[in-house]
Amino acid sequence: MNFVEILGYVAMGTIMIAFIPQAYQVWKTKNLEGVSASTYGLLTFSAILWTSYGFLKNDNPIIFTNIILGSIQLSILYCKWKYGKVKI
Repeated sequence: MNFVEILGYVAMGTIMIAFIPQAYQVWKTKNLEGVSASTYGLLTFSAILWTSYGFLKNDNPIIFTNIILGSIQLSILYCKWKYGKVKI
């Protein structure tokens, strides 16, 4: 493993850690008042594109990062759909 791959895996770990508190808070409280479905929809779509790019470039850090991030983001979107309340 070279320096560039190590850098990629460190970046992967830090970006995943950044999303975990939000996902945990959503799962624990089921309060999605401050969660934007459009933002998480765009983030999920972006993760799909990045995963595709990673496969085309054969770049494992990009593939792994975006599969995991996409899964976290999809779970937040699912919670938004299931538990989100629209206030009038």
